[in-house]
Amino acid sequence: MFDSVCNDRWMGIRTTLGALIVLALSACTAPAPTPPPSPTTSRIPNVVGVLVEWDWVECFPGLFTLDTGDVLRINEVSGSCGDTEYVPTPRLNGTEMLLRGNAGDRLTDEELIFYGEDELGAWYAVAHRKSHEEEDRPCPWTIGGGAYIDEDVVQFSSGLVLPAGWVSSPSDIRGLQYACVNREGVVIDVQVTPSGH
Repeated sequence: MFDSVCNDRWMGIRTTLGALIVLALSACTAPAPTPPPSPTTSRIPNVVGVLVEWDWVECFPGLFTLDTGDVLRINEVSGSCGDTEYVPTPRLNGTEMLLRGNAGDRLTDEELIFYGEDELGAWYAVAHRKSHEEEDRPCPWTIGGGAYIDEDVVQFSSGLVLPAGWVSSPSDIRGLQYACVNREGVVIDVQVTPSGH
């Protein structure tokens, strides 16, 4: 009887050990997690400025004047005018402009606009004013989207590339809630969601 109980226990231990070994080996040979989607191009803005005025014009959805003096022609929506069809200008990072006031009004404390043209055409991105803080505060404008820090630049998953106000080792910041940018469009800080939330 004693031998039977010992043999049963030994068989149970061997079965458990065998299962643990199989589990350990499968964990070692399991494929690595799939990395987040990578942008197919790096989009570096040619123009960075604060929106100070907007207006609508016939047959073109919008003219946006920046504090730099640049006047950008940006299609916020698709539509047509006569026989001409127009499509939206690609917006990176998914943030829409929050147009306050009336067309032609002078604006203050508005969005920071990043605009560029490359082989794929014109594009833009928007960083929102954070609680209308003063520009010398730690986070004057915010922009979202997953990102990767590579030494002196922040590469967003949309392809947008902005300079970083620091130099660091490459790191993936998939949990990025937002990046803080200054008036020049330099990322000065990042807010990351703690893991497990």
